[in-house]
Amino acid sequence: MPSILFIASNRIGDAVLSTGALDFAMRQHSGAALDLACGPLPAPLFRATPGLRRLITIEKRRGDRHWLRLWRDLAGARYDLAVDLRGTLITYALRARARIVHRKSAQMRHKVEELTATMGAPAILAPKVTLDLQARADAAAAAGEGPILALGPGANFIGKRWAPDRFAALARRLAGPAGPLAGARVALLGGPEDARANAEIAASLTTDAIPALDLAGRLDLLACAALLGACGSAGAAAPVQQPANVDPRSPERYLPLVHDTVFAYETSSEATGETGVLMMSVARPRSGLAEIKIGSRIQRLDLVADGIRHATGGYLLKAPLAVGSRYKGQFGEVRITTLDRSVQVPAGKFEGCLETVEETQVPAAKRATTVFCPDVGIVILVAEGTSDGEYTVERAQLRSHGPRIDINNLPAQ
Repeated sequence: MPSILFIASNRIGDAVLSTGALDFAMRQHSGAALDLACGPLPAPLFRATPGLRRLITIEKRRGDRHWLRLWRDLAGARYDLAVDLRGTLITYALRARARIVHRKSAQMRHKVEELTATMGAPAILAPKVTLDLQARADAAAAAGEGPILALGPGANFIGKRWAPDRFAALARRLAGPAGPLAGARVALLGGPEDARANAEIAASLTTDAIPALDLAGRLDLLACAALLGACGSAGAAAPVQQPANVDPRSPERYLPLVHDTVFAYETSSEATGETGVLMMSVARPRSGLAEIKIGSRIQRLDLVADGIRHATGGYLLKAPLAVGSRYKGQFGEVRITTLDRSVQVPAGKFEGCLETVEETQVPAAKRATTVFCPDVGIVILVAEGTSDGEYTVERAQLRSHGPRIDINNLPAQ
């Protein structure tokens, strides 16, 4: 089994931004066992990383003795790849087939761009955080039911901090009676050191009857990430609000098509090796019609009594939703292969998902596998087919989803 050593940053922000580099390293060494070393503050962020064998906390000591202690801890190991984002010499004293040691660039550029160059990746390495059940449970217990607007007022030094009254003003514009998130509760994240600022913001909002949850010191980093996912942010598995009275086994449960929902998918092509991001948005001009916008293209779907049907013919989902059910799709015959699939994608982990496979051999072999997850929609799409005598596979995996917010049209105070 291949193995990787990854030394991450001691700072929380830099550690979050480095998760894309970590994901890239793991994808380059499929099935590798991971030893990850970092400071105590960001350590919880990595505990659910796939392939994690050891999570080593680097406690700072005088005279850089923490590096000597880490070397002693790792001296007996052999690694296929050692990545040091702290830019030290420690990996040169360890047995590793390959090393990547970060050196700060003379160019002024975003940290993610810098890490992408360090790893030699062909495309920007966007952060990816894997959640676990504990993080989701802790976030759910802290946040309760209903929509959330999450704010993180803290920073590690004063030059990065925004005044508490400005956070309170922003929260009023977003979650106040005239705001795009009217009725949402405001969750104030942070560590124990942020309690004073959070309390000031919470008190200000309470005077305007805007509910605020002061969570300073109550959630670890991974639980904070889970709570951010509940706001529809990137890197989390948050269900879009579902219309009331929806049958749990109805097509609309697996494809909610909520107006003004925006989805982002990470795409890849086996033929070209290219990766990218696909944006998709939902509009509902009337109750029985949904318009799916992908770039400049609009696909129309009819919501009918027995399912969700393409306006051009054929069904995307058709009742009854049962394993083995078959129906006519957009280009071939669709069959439901499972109602209980568990998937892990950049947006998080989803359970109880429905999978369909649509196939045809005319005029050429073509196959589409789609995974629909409850209260979310399409999470995975894999399109396979033969074109000009070549077999191609295109994939799309959900990266994030949530309500559209136009920051240029926020109501004035």
